[in-house]
Amino acid sequence: MFSSLVYYWHPDPNILCFGYIFCITFYGFFLSMSYISSVFFIKYFLKSGFNHLFFINILAIFSIVGGRLGFLFFYNFQTISENFKNILNLWNGGLSSHGSLLGIIVLSILGSKIYGHNKLKILDISLVLSLLAGFFIRLGNYFNSEKIGLPTNGSWGVIFLNNSNHSFEPRHPSQLYESLFCF
Repeated sequence: MFSSLVYYWHPDPNILCFGYIFCITFYGFFLSMSYISSVFFIKYFLKSGFNHLFFINILAIFSIVGGRLGFLFFYNFQTISENFKNILNLWNGGLSSHGSLLGIIVLSILGSKIYGHNKLKILDISLVLSLLAGFFIRLGNYFNSEKIGLPTNGSWGVIFLNNSNHSFEPRHPSQLYESLFCF
């Protein structure tokens, strides 16, 4: 029997780099997987007469815009109070999942009114897509050592070596818990 099940987590955030020009990160990969899986889900579950690709593209845009606005308003309001143009600085990071969900809900309600679709059906589909995206995004958070859990009192946990905000003590891998909860 093991006296301690502690895992030291220190991944490289990049999957593949092309010199110093361009890198594919785990977070970007998982974000892309959420988009691709959403396209397949929409095509599989929705019948003809519905513009699948248009809906998923607009959904992605509203998700990113909502995520960015949610992050800035809930966590970093000082950034936009200093200069409103900072909203566009996506390369500085900052998206929130609940902001994305609000953007998706707004789009679903507006889209159902504009195109005459059943509002509850669109909201149901959007919810499933949000959970599917949440699954992949939380995996990206795990690879980036973001949104780590509370310290564990048990004999097991993950020590996130990439996260400079916390001490090197075993913590719950809450990103994996949330990822499985979304799935």
